[in-house]
Amino acid sequence: MIIKSLESQSIEVLHSAFTEGFGDYKLPMQMSLQLFEAMLRRNSFDPGMSFAAFIDDKIAAFILNGRRGSCIYDSGTAALPKFRKQGLTASLAERVKRAMKENSVSSWVLECLEDNTKALALYTKEGFKPTRRFLCWQRSPSSMPDALTAPINASLLEFLQESSDYPPSWQNAIDSAFALGLEARVIKEGKNILGAAIESGGSLLQIAVKRDRRREGLGTRLVGNVSRVINTDEADSSMTAFLKANGFEVFARQIEMCLIDSSRPE
Repeated sequence: MIIKSLESQSIEVLHSAFTEGFGDYKLPMQMSLQLFEAMLRRNSFDPGMSFAAFIDDKIAAFILNGRRGSCIYDSGTAALPKFRKQGLTASLAERVKRAMKENSVSSWVLECLEDNTKALALYTKEGFKPTRRFLCWQRSPSSMPDALTAPINASLLEFLQESSDYPPSWQNAIDSAFALGLEARVIKEGKNILGAAIESGGSLLQIAVKRDRRREGLGTRLVGNVSRVINTDEADSSMTAFLKANGFEVFARQIEMCLIDSSRPE
């Protein structure tokens, strides 16, 4: 077994390994090559911080990491079925931690299904600690959004920052929206933004409504075509009530976890 970074691996090879590694995952993870590439872009994939265990020159297990500044994010860790229970993912995690020290990375973030006890045990053993609990929602879209399309500019970023109740998860961050070339949907009163949402293919990344204009139906107007919302903070009772009122149901619960390199200043 040899562990190497993924810098020299083609997207087709990575897609094939990902498809096989997550073939029996609890949630559907199968995606076309095009959607796989979009997922990697959305998560700021860094092949130099991503590694695989190779057996007979083929990927047996992998960790796909994205990087933003001094933080990395686990987009997917898996061993292919016939190579499981051999400690390969634990060996890859140790290699990633060494790469963190070598590349001025201070933290490593991931999300894990709440009922995936084996993965939670592995991550806990590797030093990850829970930071937040997330809810994942879905529904059949009800209508088209009643809002204008606008670029994500400085004023919109300021509005989102001021009107959001908590920081978005990695895959919903503004960096993800920029990586996918997304625009926003906005509701204005004159020049003032009252509400805004960013979505991709029916999946909501962010939504915010001016604090003194909430409960007026603005949020509902923004999410007409949204069928999926990933990683809302479980502690946000207002968001939970809003999504339930709009016909969304929870289909998964996740735990956000973070490993801090204690040898580096935060």
